[in-house]
Amino acid sequence: NHLSQKVTIQDMADSISICRSRCCSIFSQYLHTSPMVYLNELRLVHSAELLSTDYSIVSISKMCGFSRPSYFNTQFKKRYHMTPLEYRHSS
Repeated sequence: NHLSQKVTIQDMADSISICRSRCCSIFSQYLHTSPMVYLNELRLVHSAELLSTDYSIVSISKMCGFSRPSYFNTQFKKRYHMTPLEYRHSS
């Protein structure tokens, strides 16, 4: 629900009333990843879905919580092996 906002591990922990270290442990134990890597993955999946709309790539990057479009581009390319624009044209 808060993908467009800055979210910290402490925010995640506070939302379910646990300490930060316990939050990290739970993510590691059950999801085999860190909370921030998981959040980034959610943002990238959501951004891929939005690329089928008419929103600009800059708007999508902001809607998905990436403060800089260049960082979004880099992360998207690492995940999908193509830029957001290439992904949009391939769909």
